Amino acid sequence: MNKYLIDTNIIIFTTKGDEKAVSFMEQMYVDQSKDFLCSVIIEAELFSITMSEKAKKFIEDVLSEADIIEVSSDIARKAGEIRAKGKALGSKIKLPDALIAATAIIENATLVTHNPVDFHKINQFENLMILDPMER
Repeated sequence: MNKYLIDTNIIIFTTKGDEKAVSFMEQMYVDQSKDFLCSVIIEAELFSITMSEKAKKFIEDVLSEADIIEVSSDIARKAGEIRAKGKALGSKIKLPDALIAATAIIENATLVTHNPVDFHKINQFENLMILDPMER
């Protein structure tokens, strides 16, 4: 089964009606061969945004379909390694991004994001599978 960890920005773009994000999310719902994951970090980011009740309801629906992955000791340690490797290479990697990337790596999932700058920095030294549905 293919696993996909959906980043905050893809869900936000979907709530705003972005055609490519909506199309990708619709495919996630239809294709039973795909396992849809969400990190608790992404969940926290989503609920830190001021949004309409309609958007909040949509996000609740999306999260109810996802396997929510909590931060385990393995994920926390991997995130620490990611930040340390980034720092050694002169790149500052934010803790939430490191935790999201670590979740994707530990879960052997493709990170679905429209944040190429931050996550491609990590991909320089980690095997992080990234998919940007906005570039399709």
